[in-house]
Amino acid sequence: MDGEGLETSHTPDLESCENALRPDALAAPAFQRAVLAALVTDGSLLAVAEARPFRARITYAGAAYEVLLDEVFKRYRHGEIEPDDAAEEIKAAIGVPGARIERRGPFPVLERRDATAPGVYALPCPFDDTLSIIHIWAVPSGHSPISQDEVVARWSDGSLYAQALDALRERTESVPAVGEGEGDRLVISYRAGDGLDAAAILLPDLRAEMADWVSGAPRFAIPERDVLILFGNADPEVVEHMRGVAAGMFEHAGPTAGLTPRIFGLDSTGELVAV
Repeated sequence: MDGEGLETSHTPDLESCENALRPDALAAPAFQRAVLAALVTDGSLLAVAEARPFRARITYAGAAYEVLLDEVFKRYRHGEIEPDDAAEEIKAAIGVPGARIERRGPFPVLERRDATAPGVYALPCPFDDTLSIIHIWAVPSGHSPISQDEVVARWSDGSLYAQALDALRERTESVPAVGEGEGDRLVISYRAGDGLDAAAILLPDLRAEMADWVSGAPRFAIPERDVLILFGNADPEVVEHMRGVAAGMFEHAGPTAGLTPRIFGLDSTGELVAV
């Protein structure tokens, strides 16, 4: 959904997997009808308010959710998911009791400000004005952005961001960092690939710890949401090389996963600043 829906983070390589398409796949309209039928069962509080190709608007417990099914349909055609499983992922993302899949979070996530869907609760990013901080529920194949309405209903005390940082900190403690090179040329990165790697830069205690891992002043890059890169400024050649790497990764990531080509450092208070 996207906005108040599930946004998948798994996109099959259709060109390399052309021969892997299931021969018995339903056509797109039939697949969508099967997913919606699995959602709206007898006794369910879910209802379909509107349905268009690869998109449906459903309601649950007084709130409306936009369901996007294009990426889910790609996974179905490659035999990775069935309509009933897709419905369970959507239920989990919305928070329907009894869903077979459990959602995790909430987590904070960085995304480009111009990509934030209407209705999604977003905070301005304090160190890059092209980015926003949104909050998500994570399910096995993607994430569900938290809406403004849900924030009003669940976090009227303003505790969402602090709770999301705690969840992100617990998650990041279980993710190993990867190091390449040594000495002044050491480059460290987080690359778990779950859409939360770049968001780890929001953790002030992690930033302070990482600053001691490299030579010179620490430099951070978050060219896309699936990577957080750290290096030191002791070697100017490394700095220039990593600027090029960050710019290339940002351009290659595209408008959905890409964040920023900028390089960041820490000011005297430990806050991030562009350098």
